[in-house]
Amino acid sequence: MLTHQILRVYEESESLTIDVNAIAAFAGHIRADDLHLDRWDSSAMYQGPDETVVAWLLVANAIAFDLRSSAGLLPWCIEHGEEITGERDPFLGVLAALAQAAYAGLPIAEGDWLMELDEDALSNLLVPPPGHSPLSSMAKRLNAVREVGRLFRDVGSPMGVIEEGQQSVQGFVQALSRRCPSWEDSRVIRGQRIRFLERAGRCAAMLYGRFGGEGPGRFTDIAELRIGADRRIPQFLIAHNIVRLFDGAWPTRHIPGGILEGSGMEVELRAASLHAIELLRCELLPRFPGLIPLQVSSHLWKASLGIEPVEPALQGVVTQSY
Repeated sequence: MLTHQILRVYEESESLTIDVNAIAAFAGHIRADDLHLDRWDSSAMYQGPDETVVAWLLVANAIAFDLRSSAGLLPWCIEHGEEITGERDPFLGVLAALAQAAYAGLPIAEGDWLMELDEDALSNLLVPPPGHSPLSSMAKRLNAVREVGRLFRDVGSPMGVIEEGQQSVQGFVQALSRRCPSWEDSRVIRGQRIRFLERAGRCAAMLYGRFGGEGPGRFTDIAELRIGADRRIPQFLIAHNIVRLFDGAWPTRHIPGGILEGSGMEVELRAASLHAIELLRCELLPRFPGLIPLQVSSHLWKASLGIEPVEPALQGVVTQSY
């Protein structure tokens, strides 16, 4: 359903296009090693019982939206021991902070504890080193964490969330977004509603990667997962001339604060990015039979680290969707 919707949005756009020659050129530089999925198991990541790993990933994805830095400050990150995690990718910092919380004995897999968490306690888990930007919107992040806690309580445990999906990535993503309203990520454009569900999809992707597609990460329809309609991948595609903007088609490119959530600009860029990922997958398929969209979007996510913002800048969008 999403694939057909994003194609329609792209085809009806009068503001942008996708350069298939640029896709072919970019694809030529991709190697097999670039398409390996992250296992989220480096030294800063949580290692422990499967139940807690599932909770760790769910709670981290509840927190990790709108990780922009404040002007004039270094990017948000986390310090643990003598290591700093998240300077290049703040999402890794969120994962590291929650890993440290779990190692310290905090019951991140218990729904009641998450529901009773207050803003000060959550902020204390996410304190950056001096000179680094703090995370904003802590009240919204707390609400999202409490939603996950309520979900754990209602289904009995973090593993109960997995069971809700019945080994279907679509089932998992839909159930998570239905039970946790702050995860709902839909937009309306030209009379049609598109449910991107980016954060829920990212969570499913991380479960799949961490568990190698087995156990709690087993999704029989993982090839149907579409993610990449976020803050970074569209920027990367514009910077590499894969997504091209028509001259004069974006009259508010320089508006203060960037693009508005739910605007035609935002929806078309997100849809075009997902369609470009599919075109890139098709370009790579003869070399890498069985390639799934998740492998392509994961490569683009890693390749986009450190890229300077380009306009129109999705980095400025104020949203809980990504």
